[in-house]
Amino acid sequence: MILPLTVSAFLSPQDFSQLFVCSTTGNVSLLPLLFRPQEGLVRVLVVALYALYLYRSLLQNKRTFVTKSQLIYVWGLALVVLFDSLAKLILGPRLPFLPLMIYSVYCALGLFNCWIRLYATFLSHSDDAARNKKIG
Repeated sequence: MILPLTVSAFLSPQDFSQLFVCSTTGNVSLLPLLFRPQEGLVRVLVVALYALYLYRSLLQNKRTFVTKSQLIYVWGLALVVLFDSLAKLILGPRLPFLPLMIYSVYCALGLFNCWIRLYATFLSHSDDAARNKKIG
């Protein structure tokens, strides 16, 4: 989903803001795969720098915008990563898969939201093309 969205992001400002949410969510969803303690800081730093770079690119492009709901969702991703770090300290051996479940559910909701928005954009472009074909 991220690769086709990257291509369409150059054509549409809405797709570029969706790319920010979708690619950040995709990268955060991969964080549990790097589970060793020595990888913790590096994995979070790489994803945070990538998200910051993409956000700065959004701000430089005057046509694009990020909605408040998108920003709140991305900050929620940061809270999920923070919870993962704290849960290992607080919960210990009890409920070892709770942080993984929270990662999975939160990232799945974000990617599903991106998919629904992209599908709605696709349908609106299809309707516009059909109307233009009837007029022309």
